[in-house]
Amino acid sequence: SYLDQYVFNKELIKLTDKTITSRKELLKELEKVRREQYSIDNEEIEIGLRCVAAPILDHNGYPVAAISISGPAARLTSDIIEKAAQDVRQQARQISYRMGYTK
Repeated sequence: SYLDQYVFNKELIKLTDKTITSRKELLKELEKVRREQYSIDNEEIEIGLRCVAAPILDHNGYPVAAISISGPAARLTSDIIEKAAQDVRQQARQISYRMGYTK
């Protein structure tokens, strides 16, 4: 698949101590993202920054965009990030439905 080719042909560069650098770990995380329909960046790119994102799907169910929020880790605590994840996912679903996604 395209994803397998992309993951296995790119170097996973460690940006912080929390960056995923193992292909096995990355594929496991991507499976979780597919299942839960959102992703959390917990200081993986920059220390002190957290992000939550959810895919916007087209009428065929393919991701064509994403909606996200980000902020300082001190403000986006675990409780807040989980609530934000649900809100971001719900908004992404609503946009997806407007684009013809029906599942």
